[in-house]
Amino acid sequence: MNPVALMERLESAFTKAGGTVITELATAVAHDRDRVTGVTLANGEGISAGQVVLAAGARTQALLDTLPVGPRIPKLVSGYGVSALVKTVDGTSPRSVIRTPNRSFACGLHVLPRSQGEVYLGATNVISSAPRDIAEMRDLVFLLQCAHRQVRRNLWDSHVAKVQVGNRPVSVDGFPLLGAGGMDGLWIMTGTYRDGLHLSPLLAQEMTARILGEAPRTALASFTPVRPPLQAWSRERIVEDVVHHTIAIGYEQDWKLPVEWHGWIENDLRPATLSWAEEIDPEFTPPPELLFLSRHIPDLAKILREYYAASREEAGAPAR
Repeated sequence: MNPVALMERLESAFTKAGGTVITELATAVAHDRDRVTGVTLANGEGISAGQVVLAAGARTQALLDTLPVGPRIPKLVSGYGVSALVKTVDGTSPRSVIRTPNRSFACGLHVLPRSQGEVYLGATNVISSAPRDIAEMRDLVFLLQCAHRQVRRNLWDSHVAKVQVGNRPVSVDGFPLLGAGGMDGLWIMTGTYRDGLHLSPLLAQEMTARILGEAPRTALASFTPVRPPLQAWSRERIVEDVVHHTIAIGYEQDWKLPVEWHGWIENDLRPATLSWAEEIDPEFTPPPELLFLSRHIPDLAKILREYYAASREEAGAPAR
């Protein structure tokens, strides 16, 4: 499915149903004490509303930062990714989607047929403390090399028609933020990581039911935005996942090492990763991608430490 075409059709259906599209960006959520009253636009104008739904993907955090919700809601970071539209040198396209397994903390390599002679190559995934708008050279080179080495050799002779950058919304505990946002009239629908597009029909219906006071059909209480940190796996399982995907980075980068060295590297990575997890927090462990990259991104480590400390304080436990 072409998501660009889908969004165009959704916008068309929305306007035909009487909706109004405002192209100006929202920069803040207006509020009066504990009730939201609308949004403020980049041009300074305001839009009044009794109910406000924040569904701005990874950029939702910038709007939440304008509200006094504090540490009760897990912060959002970005799963920054690069993709490309490529015109094949021989004018052909695959008859189906080609996709490799998830690996290297990313969503695998996928090649999708678009128009005849054009394919979509995607996509990288790098956790970033804030959304990005411009592709890094190394990510683009990595993506194109993977397509050439793993899918089809003559893609190397093809033409890159467009480079695209996207930001997946990732909460720091790895789970969606769905439901009431801790202030009267505030609703949040984001943090879906790679699954937002596919889940959007269901989530839109569920959010509408909740706003209108109707009985919802799907149990989403676990993902209420105002919550303590969620953790699906044990610390040991998360550390193993980090080691597994870290080693996969080497394989995908076509590294050349003596056979025994792979095991030696794993043996060194395991205690180092466990030690780092304990430095972040003695109890809570972030998802594998965040644990891995927080060693290299000080801002991300700071976000995690502050979030866990504030969550513990909110629960009445002493900060450690």
